[in-house]
Amino acid sequence: MRATSETVAPGSNDAATSRSFSSCDHRRRRSTDVITSAREIVIALLLGLPLGPAALASVKQGGPQWRDTTFPTDAKLLHAAIQGLNRLARKHGVRLRQSYSRIAKATAMMAGRYAHAKQFKRHQRQLRILRSRLGRIIRDIRRKIEGQDALEEAFALPLSRATQIRSQQQRQRGWKLYSFHAPEVDIARQSG
Repeated sequence: MRATSETVAPGSNDAATSRSFSSCDHRRRRSTDVITSAREIVIALLLGLPLGPAALASVKQGGPQWRDTTFPTDAKLLHAAIQGLNRLARKHGVRLRQSYSRIAKATAMMAGRYAHAKQFKRHQRQLRILRSRLGRIIRDIRRKIEGQDALEEAFALPLSRATQIRSQQQRQRGWKLYSFHAPEVDIARQSG
């Protein structure tokens, strides 16, 4: 049963169910504002390059596009990096010793559960497992593509992003990568 917008009698069981489902949906869909940088648009305008429809829409709206995405936790970023490298390795025919995709999925879920339950030592242990699995994949890919210029060029950017995600800490100062697939994404600072 799911919550609908139909009117129900106040105080009835249906009203209570409707309210509880809508609050669950609200918590589940709670997210943070993420802004996409307009750096590429400015560079293209300065160089006189043709802009695509998405870039033109951004310019017409007067600035960067806002996205409604979930907050990029360390576990989600590590899991996304593992998934992205596996996807790229499959695409280019690089055979990995082990993909760690099932382990990474379960570990990322458990990290979220432990963090929610305020069991931070267990949470950190799950993050350590994710970091070590990502490191194994990075090293495995580097071993397999060594000496093949086309593959080294194809993997250069994703490997550098994965290395950055693996090495960054939660409260580090300075620049931080918030998305594996879209590095231009930045977190909008909350005021007040």
